[in-house]
Amino acid sequence: MSHKMLEVERKCHKCGDTTEVSWKCEACNILLCFRCGNRHAELGLKHSVVNFEKNEEAKPILKIKQCDSHKERDISNFCLDCNKPVCSTCLSTHEHQGHVLEENEIIYMRRSNKLRKYSDKFKSYFLPFFSREQERLDEMLKHHQDMIEEEKQRIIDNDKELKDKITQQTDHLLQELENQWEDTRGEIKQLKQKTERNIVAINSRVQLIDMKQTCNDIDTICELENDTKVFQSNIDHSYLQLPLEGKKFRKEIFDEIQIENIVSALEKVKLSDVIDFSVLGSFDTNTESIDCISVNEDDTIWTNFNNNLLRKYKMDLEKGINMLEKKPIAVNDIAMTNSGDLLLAVVKDHCIKTLNKSGTIKDFYNYKTGLLRTPIHATAVHVQKNGNVLVGFKEDNPRKETIQKIFVLTPNGRKERQLELANENRESLCTLVYRLTTNNNNDDIIIVDQISINEGQIVAIDKSNQLKWCYTGNTAGELQNTFSPRGLVTTSQNNFIVCDERNNALHVLNENGQVLLYKDKGSFEIESPYAIAINNKGHILLSRIKQDENKGKAVISVLRFTGC
Repeated sequence: MSHKMLEVERKCHKCGDTTEVSWKCEACNILLCFRCGNRHAELGLKHSVVNFEKNEEAKPILKIKQCDSHKERDISNFCLDCNKPVCSTCLSTHEHQGHVLEENEIIYMRRSNKLRKYSDKFKSYFLPFFSREQERLDEMLKHHQDMIEEEKQRIIDNDKELKDKITQQTDHLLQELENQWEDTRGEIKQLKQKTERNIVAINSRVQLIDMKQTCNDIDTICELENDTKVFQSNIDHSYLQLPLEGKKFRKEIFDEIQIENIVSALEKVKLSDVIDFSVLGSFDTNTESIDCISVNEDDTIWTNFNNNLLRKYKMDLEKGINMLEKKPIAVNDIAMTNSGDLLLAVVKDHCIKTLNKSGTIKDFYNYKTGLLRTPIHATAVHVQKNGNVLVGFKEDNPRKETIQKIFVLTPNGRKERQLELANENRESLCTLVYRLTTNNNNDDIIIVDQISINEGQIVAIDKSNQLKWCYTGNTAGELQNTFSPRGLVTTSQNNFIVCDERNNALHVLNENGQVLLYKDKGSFEIESPYAIAINNKGHILLSRIKQDENKGKAVISVLRFTGC
């Protein structure tokens, strides 16, 4: 027998309740509240429940659950303000007065629909994405293997010409290539394992959603929806980075070197085709410029502007960008400490300050001044992975050539040592320390040297305070304007990405200052890139200028990058 429940407002035939009567069993010709209607269905009779008032499709009959606070009452509604199911007695208490309520079935169906959308997104986007990356990794592995085998054969062929004099060096070259192949194979194997784990985890999540989304249990659905939202946010794309360099044997080098130096016959070759940038999203900040960006551990960001304001933002790729607070203080540079405090290189100030999480500004390091000391102020600040702080200082002494200085400070603000950027003849290696970073081993200090307002260079200083290399722009002749570096960041692969404002370009340099990739406006949608940072997800945050009605507006773009 099929029992059809019609919505009415009468007295329940079973319990006598008049407040929750909403159904009628046409087969038994009795009125029932929702609770009794469910129990009536459990007797073995089949009920088709339809909401005639809204003419919607049939709603599921959920499992009966008793209220935690009122054990004798069944849960029949859902409080949106408290985000939990409640019974009719709960609704009469002061705790839920004025709150927005909804029927359990509606919440159940709404969140079940969201879970289906998650499942569809995983199937249509994430799984195809990681499958493509898996194929790409296989192609790169084959590319590396073919290249290594070709160079090995070339070395063996040249060994016949060099005969006994270079047999020992030949073995050295072959071993070096074998070691490189082992390293490359190991790195790609690790990347493939991560990708496989992502695919397994996503498939498992899809199966879990498919299995539970029809369980008719609102608690399970709500918990699963929350867990799935967290699961999606933790899917990691950022690790897809590969070694950038192979090694190539040059036969003609024997005309230039002695046999004893044959090991130098391995020259580095670029694999720039594996480097890739893609824009995930861009957000207008409604300000005129952003000079630098610093990212906190919770993915909130601090920026400083030429209008003497610090601003804190919360940015989400789906929800957009929102300003959380602002501080009226003028700074040359900012950097985030490992503890989450913001370091400030205040304009024309000899003191480095901290802005802690509670909003209090305190002194971090104070350079002692006096009548016999040359005035000095901070121009750049950078926090190393070990917690030490690098600060670029400029002396204001018009009577002699200025020697730039870098102070190395401990995490608690104590001066550990001082570097003077000058050679043995007291000639300056740098005009103005505008931005700072280090390589991953903290051995080299990389500097954006601002020669003039529109011209600059990248200078690398080694751990012995000697000039290691200097990069003055793209030597291929592609740039039309003067090289104008602004932002600088170190990647996990120990490469450096440089923002070139006037040429609307990004330069990717390796640890030896060689150009791995040059991306300009013609091949990439960027305009006047300025500040740059890398967040906890491995994405680039890039500030740039967007022209709007003859007036530039600052935009923060989120970029995914691989291969560098």
